[in-house]
Amino acid sequence: MADKNKNLISVALKRIKEKHGITIEEWSARSGVPSGTIARYLSCSFNMPNFPYVCALLRCLNECIDDFFDSIDKKIEVPADALKLDA
Repeated sequence: MADKNKNLISVALKRIKEKHGITIEEWSARSGVPSGTIARYLSCSFNMPNFPYVCALLRCLNECIDDFFDSIDKKIEVPADALKLDA
Protein backbone atom coordinates (compact mmCIF):
# COMPACT_ATOMS: atom_id res chain seq x y z
CA MET A 1 0.00 0.00 0.00
CA ALA A 2 1.36 3.40 -0.91
CA ASP A 3 2.60 5.49 1.99
CA LYS A 4 0.30 8.36 1.01
CA ASN A 5 -2.75 6.10 1.29
CA LYS A 6 -1.57 4.74 4.63
CA ASN A 7 -1.16 8.31 5.87
CA LEU A 8 -4.69 9.19 4.75
CA ILE A 9 -6.14 6.24 6.65
CA SER A 10 -4.13 7.05 9.77
CA VAL A 11 -5.11 10.71 9.76
CA ALA A 12 -8.78 9.94 9.13
CA LEU A 13 -8.87 7.48 12.04
CA LYS A 14 -7.00 9.87 14.31
CA ARG A 15 -9.51 12.63 13.54
CA ILE A 16 -12.38 10.31 14.41
CA LYS A 17 -10.68 9.31 17.67
CA GLU A 18 -10.14 12.95 18.61
CA LYS A 19 -13.69 13.90 17.58
CA HIS A 20 -15.10 11.32 20.00
CA GLY A 21 -12.52 11.99 22.73
CA ILE A 22 -11.85 8.35 23.47
CA THR A 23 -8.70 6.46 24.33
CA ILE A 24 -7.33 3.60 22.32
CA GLU A 25 -8.39 1.24 25.11
CA GLU A 26 -11.98 2.56 25.08
CA TRP A 27 -12.11 2.28 21.30
CA SER A 28 -10.81 -1.27 21.52
CA ALA A 29 -13.42 -2.26 24.11
CA ARG A 30 -16.25 -0.76 22.04
CA SER A 31 -15.12 -2.15 18.69
CA GLY A 32 -13.50 -5.47 19.55
CA VAL A 33 -10.38 -4.42 17.63
CA PRO A 34 -7.15 -5.09 19.57
CA SER A 35 -5.67 -1.92 21.07
CA GLY A 36 -2.28 -2.68 19.49
CA THR A 37 -3.89 -2.78 16.07
CA ILE A 38 -5.61 0.55 16.66
CA ALA A 39 -2.30 2.07 17.81
CA ARG A 40 -0.59 0.79 14.64
CA TYR A 41 -3.34 2.28 12.47
CA LEU A 42 -3.06 5.65 14.21
CA SER A 43 0.74 5.73 13.94
CA CYS A 44 0.76 4.55 10.31
CA SER A 45 2.69 1.41 11.27
CA PHE A 46 0.76 -1.09 9.20
CA ASN A 47 1.08 -2.73 5.79
CA MET A 48 -2.58 -3.13 4.90
CA PRO A 49 -5.52 -2.35 7.19
CA ASN A 50 -7.97 -5.12 7.96
CA PHE A 51 -11.24 -4.01 6.33
CA PRO A 52 -13.54 -5.63 8.95
CA TYR A 53 -11.49 -3.95 11.73
CA VAL A 54 -11.77 -0.52 10.10
CA CYS A 55 -15.52 -1.03 9.71
CA ALA A 56 -15.82 -2.08 13.37
CA LEU A 57 -13.90 1.04 14.46
CA LEU A 58 -16.29 3.23 12.49
CA ARG A 59 -19.52 1.43 13.37
CA CYS A 60 -18.98 1.44 17.12
CA LEU A 61 -18.81 5.25 17.01
CA ASN A 62 -21.72 5.58 14.56
CA GLU A 63 -19.39 7.00 11.90
CA CYS A 64 -20.47 6.67 8.28
CA ILE A 65 -18.34 4.10 6.52
CA ASP A 66 -19.09 5.63 3.11
CA ASP A 67 -17.95 9.09 4.27
CA PHE A 68 -14.74 7.62 5.67
CA PHE A 69 -13.82 5.86 2.44
CA ASP A 70 -14.93 8.82 0.32
CA SER A 71 -12.46 11.01 2.22
CA ILE A 72 -9.68 8.49 1.53
CA ASP A 73 -10.68 8.21 -2.11
CA LYS A 74 -10.46 11.98 -2.59
CA LYS A 75 -6.76 11.80 -1.58
CA ILE A 76 -7.03 14.68 0.85
CA GLU A 77 -3.60 16.16 1.53
CA VAL A 78 -2.70 16.33 5.21
CA PRO A 79 0.24 17.94 6.99
CA ALA A 80 2.93 15.53 8.16
CA ASP A 81 2.57 16.65 11.80
CA ALA A 82 -1.07 15.46 11.79
CA LEU A 83 0.25 11.90 12.02
CA LYS A 84 1.81 12.33 15.46
CA LEU A 85 0.27 9.97 18.01
CA ASP A 86 -0.48 11.65 21.31
CA ALA A 87 -1.02 8.47 23.31
